[in-house]
Amino acid sequence: MSGNKEYSIDELFIKVHFPAYRKGLVAKLGPTPWVVFEAICIYMNEAGECWPTQEQLAKDTGVSVITVNRAIKKLLAFRIDGQPILSREFRQSKYHKNSVYKIQPISQVSIFKGSVARIGSTGSNKEEAKTSDNCGDIPNDISLQRLEAKLKHVKGEL
Repeated sequence: MSGNKEYSIDELFIKVHFPAYRKGLVAKLGPTPWVVFEAICIYMNEAGECWPTQEQLAKDTGVSVITVNRAIKKLLAFRIDGQPILSREFRQSKYHKNSVYKIQPISQVSIFKGSVARIGSTGSNKEEAKTSDNCGDIPNDISLQRLEAKLKHVKGEL
């Protein structure tokens, strides 16, 4: 873990950034591969590496190991802007061959203060420059206005 702070498992969160939904990543993957992907992500460290077993993933998601295997194959083949969202390296221990997964920045998922790569961005368009890295196609001022309006609405109902 980074710094001096020790984290308990209840204090850790993965961040799913808006473009995962706004740019169609979740819809293109489908529900089962996405749920398996999120389950893989809960094991990642600050570098985006993790090594859950397929049995752990099956238990976490409530699907069979065969379904986890199919989902992982789809995740490994899936590309956004030509880049993989997940990569895998095999590491041999004394008795077992283990999968080490790497969550890629283009996946729109991060942990701690991690960042994500922008989807479909060349960086040369002025409209893209107005767009927050975390908010997909929503300009910063509009998303803040919407958030403030929602907060005021919720406060009024309480």
